[in-house]
Amino acid sequence: MRVLCYLLLLVCMACNKKPQTEFGRLRELADAGDVTAQFKVGNSYYFRNTKREHALGLEYLEMAAGNSHMEAQFLVRFMYDIGEGQVGRDSKKAGEYLSRAARQGHAEAQQRMILHAQFGDGVPKNPAKAFMWAVVATANGDPKAARQKRGMEGELPAAVVQEGHKMAKAFKAKRELIGQSED
Repeated sequence: MRVLCYLLLLVCMACNKKPQTEFGRLRELADAGDVTAQFKVGNSYYFRNTKREHALGLEYLEMAAGNSHMEAQFLVRFMYDIGEGQVGRDSKKAGEYLSRAARQGHAEAQQRMILHAQFGDGVPKNPAKAFMWAVVATANGDPKAARQKRGMEGELPAAVVQEGHKMAKAFKAKRELIGQSED
């Protein structure tokens, strides 16, 4: 009888464990490599107020960005671009993340690459590449990019515009080759 009571006590103690929260399950998935969970956990931590949570948020968002999550890449770019919170401003890192998101088809990243390439903010200054991004973002239906493209056509030398069109065509062909399509 004593043994039975002891076993019953152990079972009851095991049942009294705190049930895991939804966030706890999400974090386990993130730690196991689930990219979507990494993005969600990163967002959740990053937008809290403590320095520790802010740093954890960046860590998870960078994990997701490293696993080709383009929204995470775009968000991490933003963090480094403005140097918010625990993140110091780093235009080179911002440019790298922005470029990765743009190459994957993130429409707003493509539009933002126009100015970054035009003025060399975090990426090498290259007017032809800036025009290429204007062509690509315009093809994605971005009205701001379309206005920028029209303005650039009037300001840039014809050879730069032609090179930009050539680069845009090669960019589109490469995306089609690897199975990505424009959004």
